[in-house]
Amino acid sequence: MFRDLDHFLWCGPRCVEIHQYNILGPVLEYIKMAYLKKTAPGVFPEPLVISSDLSHRQTFLILHGRGSTAEKFGPPLLELVTSKTKETLQRAFPHAKIIFLTASRSRATIYGRSYTHQWFDNWHLEHRTKSQHLQVEGLAASTTYVHKILKNEIAIIGKENVVLWGLSQGCATSLASLLSWDGEPFGAVVGMCGWLPFANLIKDTNAITSSKYPTSQAADKNDDNGDADSESDDDAESTDGESSENGSDHDTDNNYFSRLEKLDDNSEDPFSFSGDEAEYDPFSPSRDDQNSELSNKDTPPDFPARAIQDFRDAIDQKTTGMAYQRIPIFLGHGAEDERVTIEMGQEAKACLQSVGADISMLEYEALGHWYSPEMMDDIFSFLREKLHILEP
Repeated sequence: MFRDLDHFLWCGPRCVEIHQYNILGPVLEYIKMAYLKKTAPGVFPEPLVISSDLSHRQTFLILHGRGSTAEKFGPPLLELVTSKTKETLQRAFPHAKIIFLTASRSRATIYGRSYTHQWFDNWHLEHRTKSQHLQVEGLAASTTYVHKILKNEIAIIGKENVVLWGLSQGCATSLASLLSWDGEPFGAVVGMCGWLPFANLIKDTNAITSSKYPTSQAADKNDDNGDADSESDDDAESTDGESSENGSDHDTDNNYFSRLEKLDDNSEDPFSFSGDEAEYDPFSPSRDDQNSELSNKDTPPDFPARAIQDFRDAIDQKTTGMAYQRIPIFLGHGAEDERVTIEMGQEAKACLQSVGADISMLEYEALGHWYSPEMMDDIFSFLREKLHILEP
């Protein structure tokens, strides 16, 4: 009678009424409304909250990977026993309230635009610099949501006692939330088998800054040789196809997007814009942007601040400040990860270090795209140190 669950939930109450089983009609209607509320696209479901076994002193916010939910991801993590201390998460941190967040449902481009729980949409990770515009809407919404939960928990338990933690795309979202955070520094960030969205943008900004503003030692050498030539910098900029600031106002609409057009090669992406659409593509730089130059060549910009501002522009976050530099980060990654390669984790570490983050990373031999008892041992030690909790 019914094609699938959705068909049943929509048609069931009406069919029941037709067959005069009216008592079931309201029940099925309630089930339908609960189902729709839970799975409505763009809505973040209620978190799974695990109360602390003892008095509440810490809060851990944990984000799952794409395609999962708090209800699926939480129990296995809570049940895992570490290799050295033989502890579960709750036994190791009995004063911690654990909040498993669930991503909203949205269409996944790489899955034929079918709906799934994901923190943001993106192209295939092996070609992650393609179609980066897919990430923007989801990252903006998800980081705003994470920031809201962070602020709530900080108000309850104090900034130094809150931890943000994520796996895979949950790790990517945690790192994006960290770099766009404008509150006070909180306890720590933990990432497992993840990557940094728009890492290429940070690397690109670094490369531009390094090429246009060499170190003082290199500048002195050029001065000694008498061959420092500002025109060579202009030539390099033109060759790279990079647009730059025009005047002192760095936060312009085209600042990020002009970089993104260079970095985003959509030639193999069936969902990319065609050439005919370029004239109204908001991700295309204008000719004026392409030909503009840095207005003050004698004063090197603050690379971390510029890179972070570009990153925040990319994910549509209008936040300020550099609080992330005072929040310790731990990254754990399986050396045999076939989904998010170890190179992507290493890239995230290098980019975060380049903008002044306090980060450490450990790699785990023979581990794929998941966590392990050994990784948990290291995460627990890291958290005890950063949260000033005595070893058992």
